[in-house]
Amino acid sequence: MRLIVGFFALLTLLFVPAGTINYWQAWVYMTVLFLPMPLVLVYLLEKDPALLERRMRNKEKRAKQRLIVKLRAVCLPLACALSVFDRRFGWSAVPAPAVIAADLLVLFGHGLFVLVLRKNRYASRVVEVEKGQCLITTGPYAIVRHPRLTSQGFEEPR
Repeated sequence: MRLIVGFFALLTLLFVPAGTINYWQAWVYMTVLFLPMPLVLVYLLEKDPALLERRMRNKEKRAKQRLIVKLRAVCLPLACALSVFDRRFGWSAVPAPAVIAADLLVLFGHGLFVLVLRKNRYASRVVEVEKGQCLITTGPYAIVRHPRLTSQGFEEPR
């Protein structure tokens, strides 16, 4: 349901202020953003429903994290509005190769996200530590991980 609501919300956010559906950059972005999502959803439904349940959580317990979520909820529509009004009023001219390169980076980000989900069954949307969760040091976590994780009571990997 969130996927469908999100799709129509972004569709409205991108095309209504633009005043046109003749906006190829937005169509490509929508495709890059929403095409992988159902594939990940089907994968999680079949392979790891518990991880899908964790990904559906959205109630942050810490005040700082709730603030970050609220800021994101404000910044994302503002960023979309800026790009849409730029398109509508012709404030800048971004070359097509730059637009496509940016969309490829978004697609690459989706790929990294899937790698994270495959390595970390505890990848909740909210900051939490669950019993039995251990420190992951392989895959993307071999390169980047939060520096404080080892001090938060995780078990070392076996």
